[in-house]
Amino acid sequence: MNADVIVIGARLSGLVCALLVCALTLRDNGLEPLVLEAAAGVGGRVRTDQRQGFLLDRGFQVLQIWYPEARR
Repeated sequence: MNADVIVIGARLSGLVCALLVCALTLRDNGLEPLVLEAAAGVGGRVRTDQRQGFLLDRGFQVLQIWYPEARR
């Protein structure tokens, strides 16, 4: 496969780049993106597990209170 742009990593930032920037902007301009991820799944530390009929969201969650947006 030939790619014009390679996104390394399919964690949250890589997915945002791949979905928003690559898919919407690059493909609209005739460029072909390729997303590479070493792990078996995408999303980095964020996952949804299914256990006994329930969906369980888990992942890395931190509220940085020194960010101006958080203080507001």
